[in-house]
Amino acid sequence: MVAVLRAMGVESDQEILALVGCEPGLAALLAPTLQEAKAMGLFIRQQALEYLGAPLQLCLFIHYFWLRNIRIQSMLHFSWNWK
Repeated sequence: MVAVLRAMGVESDQEILALVGCEPGLAALLAPTLQEAKAMGLFIRQQALEYLGAPLQLCLFIHYFWLRNIRIQSMLHFSWNWK
């Protein structure tokens, strides 16, 4: 979650807490996630975009071919039922 928010331009921990909520227990719940992001070196937007880049590109690639396959199947189904 922190990587996505940082990729969107929310770079400080305080901004993340302000966006998610200021309840007392929420900061304690988010602490491990914020620490993990720091351990991975995700401090600024560019670092988060590079971290998310490869998995997102793979998901988009898979999604594109899945949609293409669905469209081809629906066109074939339509052409068979046309007669």
